[in-house]
Amino acid sequence: MNLTQSYSILLSILLTNSCMSQDQQNKTTQEDDDLPAQHIYELAKRLYPFTQDELIGFIDHTGKVIVPPTYEGCHRFSEGLCQVELNGKMGFIDARGKMVIESRYQYISKFSEDLAPVSNGKRHGYINKQGEVVIDFQYHDAWLFSEGLAAVQLDSGLFGYIDKKARLIIPPAYDFAYAFSEGLALVKKKEKYGFINSKGEVVIDFMYNSAESFSEGLAAVAIGDNLGFINKQGKVVIPFQYLGGSSFEEGLAIVAVGEGDDPNKWEGFYINKRNQRVIKQSFDDLRPFSEGLAAVKIDDKWGFINKQGEIVIQPQYEEVWYFQGGIVSVEAPFGERAYIDTTGKYIFKEEYFETPSVEGLTEGESE
Repeated sequence: MNLTQSYSILLSILLTNSCMSQDQQNKTTQEDDDLPAQHIYELAKRLYPFTQDELIGFIDHTGKVIVPPTYEGCHRFSEGLCQVELNGKMGFIDARGKMVIESRYQYISKFSEDLAPVSNGKRHGYINKQGEVVIDFQYHDAWLFSEGLAAVQLDSGLFGYIDKKARLIIPPAYDFAYAFSEGLALVKKKEKYGFINSKGEVVIDFMYNSAESFSEGLAAVAIGDNLGFINKQGKVVIPFQYLGGSSFEEGLAIVAVGEGDDPNKWEGFYINKRNQRVIKQSFDDLRPFSEGLAAVKIDDKWGFINKQGEIVIQPQYEEVWYFQGGIVSVEAPFGERAYIDTTGKYIFKEEYFETPSVEGLTEGESE
């Protein structure tokens, strides 16, 4: 069975962008050029997209417009840069909105370990933060670098792993391959999942019908319709007693019990690594913890709880996402969307909201 996947949805709100005089714009540009690189890098960690007149810009956590609405699509900032779409092509901007890598690619992914997978429409390769092609366009597909290696798909359709010099470290032998996490990579072969190390050695045999990468020392794996958790030696540490589940995040994992094949009839709850249920309340739906809070659904409305199970933000939203930098986007009734902080205080609230386009990004990203 399929495991519960974490949601990764970009957020945006409509804001009114005040106009600056030409002198103010020139002054701001000069000041931006003088900003230290580390300051720009740190600023990027707390930027959030918003949409105005079908164009996307970025605000900071106070609502100040940092990057005016300019772009047709975007992703999220990673390692100080963000993928954006301009005139139908993809490039990268920094936290000032400066286009540091020209928008000329059909598909791009975020930077990871200083390299980003890109596509010219036919093949995939990698660029550095100066926009230089450091690994030629030669792969059918290319994933993010993690722990010094990246999964790539060759013309045979099989996946292997390369290093940053494009050397094939692990030969193509897998039907699918994921990024390395905590020293091991999840790979698929002949409809079964297993784990390999950075030498390509099989550490945990191909025996699982589905699996997730290691997180916090454990991996969720399933045999048939039963899910449990294993350690890096392949030892079962949480028995195969659940119908579904997700990876451990902030010390807790979501698991589900019930009868039958209909997930709507299952009960989901949080467990710790000792397989103890830590929050006794039942919820209509629930999501992993992020920054100490988790979204839960009660009576068809979403709110947030802490790790003690206490409701810290009352269920009142039609949809919610994950906290990032202390704020989260929520959808109120009648389509209103807003950013709120960890107390539920509105940072912004608007009548109309558009989600930025994320089309044109490569697959295989890992958050």
